[in-house]
Amino acid sequence: MNRTRAASFVAMFFAPAAMFAMFFYLSQYIQTVMGYSPIEAGVAFLPFCFGLVAAAGIASNLANRIDPRFLAGSGTLLAAGALYGFSRLPYDTSFPVTDVQGSYATDVLPFILMMSIGMGMTFVPLTLTAVPHLRAQDSGIGSGVLNTMQQVGGALGLSLLATIATQTINDRVRELGAAAHQAATAGGSQMSQAQQQAAQVVASHQIFTEGATDAFLLGAGLMLVASLVTWVFLNVKHQELATDGPEAAVHVG
Repeated sequence: MNRTRAASFVAMFFAPAAMFAMFFYLSQYIQTVMGYSPIEAGVAFLPFCFGLVAAAGIASNLANRIDPRFLAGSGTLLAAGALYGFSRLPYDTSFPVTDVQGSYATDVLPFILMMSIGMGMTFVPLTLTAVPHLRAQDSGIGSGVLNTMQQVGGALGLSLLATIATQTINDRVRELGAAAHQAATAGGSQMSQAQQQAAQVVASHQIFTEGATDAFLLGAGLMLVASLVTWVFLNVKHQELATDGPEAAVHVG
């Protein structure tokens, strides 16, 4: 049981590390690139709330009939697929840059729903397997460690994903800057100041999208790590959770 509990903690470390990328980068993409207002962006994320609640309820009902490995393992695979879908958002960073945008209905919404269902199926069994058979005085510690792993994993994961995205953005800014300078030196057509500003805005959107897609792809990899840990080490049976109770104390007499 201790190994199963440790597997739950590790999986809870990697899953939020990947999930936070969705909220951080997708919210910026929806507002900055697609032009949604903050309120519209919030409404665009509402399906995630509905899917998460529905999937968590279903997972809770299935927890006493299906082993946590299958619930959480399937959930992490769904979430990894959703992050990979986000990594396929269209962009064009070739010179000269053209304005390419994704569609909410086809490029965003389906993967938001996939992510919500996957996370709902993941968090419930991971929580159930992290604190079984703990004594009453230890249950708070177990829950606290689980929440700490979630928050630390999310923070460290986001910093890693931000590093990857920023590196991609910086590289692309240098490449496009060099291409624009070469074109101007070669006697390309002169643009007005307004046209230059508009071109810079378009380029910034496309560059950001490329950086975000790299972050989503890495997030998918982190979620696959969580899935691997779940499938390999989360070997507790659902019957054990159904008969959950404090582990028997060892008496020395």
